[in-house]
Amino acid sequence: MARVPEMDKTAAGLGVLSHPAMIYAVAFLLVKCVSVVFGSEILGHFAVAGVLVCLPLLFRRHHALRSFNILESAKTPWAGMVCLIYVVLPLTLLVLFYPNEWLRARMEFQGWIFSAAGLSAIFLAPLAEEFFFRGWLLDAQLKRANAASRAGGKIPLMDALQICYLNGLLFWLMHFPIPANFVALWGDALSRGMIPLSPGPFLLGLTTAAMTISSGTPRSALIFHVLANSLGPLWWPLLSDQNVRSFFYF
Repeated sequence: MARVPEMDKTAAGLGVLSHPAMIYAVAFLLVKCVSVVFGSEILGHFAVAGVLVCLPLLFRRHHALRSFNILESAKTPWAGMVCLIYVVLPLTLLVLFYPNEWLRARMEFQGWIFSAAGLSAIFLAPLAEEFFFRGWLLDAQLKRANAASRAGGKIPLMDALQICYLNGLLFWLMHFPIPANFVALWGDALSRGMIPLSPGPFLLGLTTAAMTISSGTPRSALIFHVLANSLGPLWWPLLSDQNVRSFFYF
């Protein structure tokens, strides 16, 4: 008699509620609700992080934890090189070509990383967001696309690009701003031909998804996310145009 595969106990009886799309939809609504309630306060940051961490654990438990193994050895070195270049490039350019801006950028950087908002953005947000998007969600995407898993095999390039694009898009939509003055803010922006939503989160999600798939571990993605959220003051002098700054806002 053929052996019946063991059913995932965490998904048993949950039906559609265990589907990644449903979990993402619930996460989106909860994150936006707590964002509106708490605003930019540190409690709001913890509430958002709690939603992104607890939902996968609630529905998938050990499967969610297993998909976020940051201790796993990377298969390719390029993701780590991207992280290194992202640090070395602004430092080199500032010291060599912007010596007058170097001191101010360094002071702003120190003030940012030791502020409450900075600590949340640099440590809490990357950990929670990478756990949800490049851990559980990306793992679910790979399985549902019937692609090779990150633990072995090679993913077809087009499949990988589609997965990275969708992962980045969902990450971008999660950063969709819904402030208290939402109608006034968007109405004013649209009247000036602008959309108050930076593509920066999409680029970050796209890059970190590619890093995770290529390296086989979300470790490099987590490190890059930390760097992206922390090195803003070092990049601002190099991005003098305000539109360019907003484009790369993460």
